[in-house]
Amino acid sequence: GTLGGLPVTAVGDGAFAGRDDLQTLDLPETVTSFGTGILEGTALTALRTPFPPGDDAFLGLLWGAETYLDNARPILRGLQYLELRATGAFALPDHALYDCAGLLAVRLPAGATVGDDAFAGCADLRWINAGEIAAVGERAFDGCEALQTLAFGPSLTRIGFAALRDCGGLLELSLPFIGEAPGENAFLGYLFGAKTPALASGFYPPFLQTVALTEGATVLPDFALFECRSLRRVVLPASLTAIGACALRGCAALEELSVPAGCATVGDEACAGCAALGNVTLPDGIAVGVNAFLGTPYAAKKAE
Repeated sequence: GTLGGLPVTAVGDGAFAGRDDLQTLDLPETVTSFGTGILEGTALTALRTPFPPGDDAFLGLLWGAETYLDNARPILRGLQYLELRATGAFALPDHALYDCAGLLAVRLPAGATVGDDAFAGCADLRWINAGEIAAVGERAFDGCEALQTLAFGPSLTRIGFAALRDCGGLLELSLPFIGEAPGENAFLGYLFGAKTPALASGFYPPFLQTVALTEGATVLPDFALFECRSLRRVVLPASLTAIGACALRGCAALEELSVPAGCATVGDEACAGCAALGNVTLPDGIAVGVNAFLGTPYAAKKAE
């Protein structure tokens, strides 16, 4: 953090170059200037650092790379743990960690925004502090196939198109809203690359089992989880007031649904075709739309 009693504010050209014995490096938040190739020839496994300045900066710059495509160089594949530091608002640039395939865990500054393609191709990424992210760009996590759980928090304001495309290992997803933003492209398939709800079934991760709306969400929109056939569990917050038409239609593996007490309506065909849905809890006085449970074991039991 200091040298000669003064804060470290810059790291010069090739400062650590050639140190193949260097495994862990912690640079202070006071560093605002980075020379070229400061880590060239090193084989770090863990790095805590401010990010190089600039809207087109990328991680490989620290290793002397010329474009973000060089993030895939073998020397960078040894980096498994990355924590980025910032003293104020932080935006991770587009393609910043593109193809950093060896990364296992990343911690971003609280309130960070994530640029387009920022983590695309990070095939081994298993953990990120998603609950502190404020916004996510298009294709941001495209191809992060080792991610099993993503829990975005209430501070999230937007998620770009196809942000989670080809996240084939995703099992659990928590969100403050469904889709791009409240009221905008409000269906889950949008996050996986579907342009319309009708196409969504071909884009969901094959093993996605749980989707949870965080407290504060008020609506499960029309077609929100349309034909998410692997889905077994939906968690709805106490703040929910409405379930839209066809919101869960065709969720063939969904076995139970607990609708919170403050929810006033369940839309037409909301759960139609949920072939495993046998256990449903509804609050007293809720308005249930036409064919809301058509073709479900729950409807069959009610008819008896």
